[in-house]
Amino acid sequence: QTARFLLDGRPPEVGSYPHPSLDVALRFWALPEAGRARFIIRDSAVTFDQSRLLSLEFQAQGVPTPASEHARWYIRDPRLEPPLPPTENIGRVINGSSLNKYVLGGTSLFGRFQHVLSDASLGPGLSHYRRILDWGCGAGRLTRYLLAEAPPEQEVWGADVDAINIDWCRSAYPDGHFEQISLLPPTPFPDGYFDLIIGVSVLTHLRENVATQWLHELRRIAAPGALLLFTIHGPSLMALNGAPGRLAATLSRQGIVLTGVNPQLSFSGSSHEEPYYVDVCHSHEYVRSRWGQGLQVRDIRQGVGLHQDLVILRRAP
Repeated sequence: QTARFLLDGRPPEVGSYPHPSLDVALRFWALPEAGRARFIIRDSAVTFDQSRLLSLEFQAQGVPTPASEHARWYIRDPRLEPPLPPTENIGRVINGSSLNKYVLGGTSLFGRFQHVLSDASLGPGLSHYRRILDWGCGAGRLTRYLLAEAPPEQEVWGADVDAINIDWCRSAYPDGHFEQISLLPPTPFPDGYFDLIIGVSVLTHLRENVATQWLHELRRIAAPGALLLFTIHGPSLMALNGAPGRLAATLSRQGIVLTGVNPQLSFSGSSHEEPYYVDVCHSHEYVRSRWGQGLQVRDIRQGVGLHQDLVILRRAP
């Protein structure tokens, strides 16, 4: 009864909640409210005249909380939408994503990271960084919005192992810089080049020894004082997917758990004896103790990375 939705901080003209959602309950059976999660919102005042981004916030208790603010969903003015990649390019890195879902995911990642980086304790917003790297950019789900909102003096780079998607991004987004990289470091970037490095759903698919190599490399190419934002499969995603209790106990005990091979990301032509791409869960304690060697773990925020947890690190000045 106290829950409410806000469009750009105001109640919509028409909003009703909850509505039955049996399909959601079947998928997320472990969540008690999944069977009544659907909502309806109508609002004729949405014009995008004041802002290019429209936010949708759900407040479970009727008041703003850090969790509700970090979990806002964003929609960008469709008249300003950057070129969309073909569905086959999207399918190379994101399983079963429709174009609408792809757009919503990219705009929401951009909006959430902008909100996180506007926190006074972390520094300026996205527009204040001189050089940004989207590590593991794929077909540009996030990169396209970083470029669309970049000031003239900002360099936005995308890096990925997938030559097909890198070639497509180069042709579609000529204002960006795109680099194909190898499965293992090093990269061609000079020391201390980037002020901000973002890696969405990359370390979630790397074995521990490979992830360690990449963390060392990313620290090398990060400028002194630079921020690094990485997402992980943590407690939020495990709870959302109804992970068995034994898996949660194992993660708590070991700090890192390999849950399986990821066949969707097999396009890379890896010659390794064992599959390169896997699915990995990390505990927050593991991240703080292991990733904090050489980098300062500033914070870990649950569910910011589209249900993945966001790890915020800084390279020491």
